[in-house]
Amino acid sequence: MTKKTTVANEVASALGAVAARVENLKPKRTTAKHTKAKSAAQPIAAQAVPAILDKEEVALEAYLYSEARGFRGGSQEEDWFRAEVEVRSRRG
Repeated sequence: MTKKTTVANEVASALGAVAARVENLKPKRTTAKHTKAKSAAQPIAAQAVPAILDKEEVALEAYLYSEARGFRGGSQEEDWFRAEVEVRSRRG
């Protein structure tokens, strides 16, 4: 009878190992807390994030626009926005 008990124990052990492997293959359930954290992080990676502009580069470009028109007319804001567009276009 010892042999039957040993075989039964081996079968039970093997089935337990298979059940554990199957359990590991099942997708884990996520809570709403985890889902929100993932969804909050995903749009950043998915969206095209505008490149951070170097303020000194934009300021120099704006100054050059102002200088080109003889420091007359226009406005500093227009020069700045025009310079930002130019710097972004150069960076592609």
